[in-house]
Amino acid sequence: MQFDTSQILMISVAILISSVVQAAIGFAVALVAIPLLLNAGLSLPESILVVLVTATVQNLWGLRDTWSQVDIRSLIMPALLRISAIPPGFLLMQHFESLGRDQLRRIFGITLLIILILQIVIRLKPRSRISNGWTIFAMLVSGLAQGAIGTPGPPLAFWTMAHDWNTFRARGTLFFLFLTGTLPHLVMLSLSADPAMLQTATRISIGVLPVAMIGSAIGVWLGARFETHMLRRITLLTLFVLSMKLVLTPG
Repeated sequence: MQFDTSQILMISVAILISSVVQAAIGFAVALVAIPLLLNAGLSLPESILVVLVTATVQNLWGLRDTWSQVDIRSLIMPALLRISAIPPGFLLMQHFESLGRDQLRRIFGITLLIILILQIVIRLKPRSRISNGWTIFAMLVSGLAQGAIGTPGPPLAFWTMAHDWNTFRARGTLFFLFLTGTLPHLVMLSLSADPAMLQTATRISIGVLPVAMIGSAIGVWLGARFETHMLRRITLLTLFVLSMKLVLTPG
């Protein structure tokens, strides 16, 4: 599949913006990038594959600066729970592939609106320890969402915000958990993908890696200089505008 100049520009902008957001606040790369990539003409599997590859660079970059704050031992079980839920989600994605582009856009738009409403309604009181049931639920939903539509961030963000961690530990935990689910998801996509689609997505991923690195550098700079809650508010406002566009504007 060949892309014209306007499509290449749209893909690059999608990766740049999502990379900045991911590095700055620790999540939302897929929420921002996938709807924009769909709008640029990529299929759902292509969009997810591009996000997985570029997000790996972003998460490694972010983890580099927060690694000392991450408690790996306590994250082994949550990571395994997340990974276990990716295959069922992947089966759902194969069903979503049969939907038209307009339907997919609206699904993402409605999903974004629901997430934004939950962000406003749910007021989590941070604590040093949360229940195992809440952890199990958050990890399974995150893995299911990653496999189905490539957006694992919101459940993890809620789970992280429920802990009374400092900003560096919270962001480092998110980066680590995202990375643990990347390899199995990439393997599933690669084994099931049409060779031509896989070649196209791989070529795009490699082509936009410099853009992702630039966006990550900007995001890390912003995350270190501005309050996380302010950056999160800006991100949520951006997602609201994007969700309304996806729901109300025909493809």
